[in-house]
Amino acid sequence: MRPGKYRVTCSTYVSPSRSECAFQFEYQLAGGPTVTAIDMIFVGRDGAIRAADFLRMPDRRWRDNFGARSEELAMLLPTEVLDFQLVRVDDCGVQVIAEAA
Repeated sequence: MRPGKYRVTCSTYVSPSRSECAFQFEYQLAGGPTVTAIDMIFVGRDGAIRAADFLRMPDRRWRDNFGARSEELAMLLPTEVLDFQLVRVDDCGVQVIAEAA
């Protein structure tokens, strides 16, 4: 992510059985037109926690933390998450990303 102020929102999703959930943190550069990065946390029914991050590349495609790319974010997500239902969206304020030291 390039340095700057990012508006952050957190969307909470739950599985149809409500035994699993996912938290999707979206980062949008202040004044920017689109989300430029996403952090996701998945909590399984057994309590296992997985995390993934996604970055929008200059060609507008998404890239995940493993290097896979796709025009559609859904193509990079675990398939079981695609059936999750959105239950809540929270405004998390602004996060400042500084220059690397």
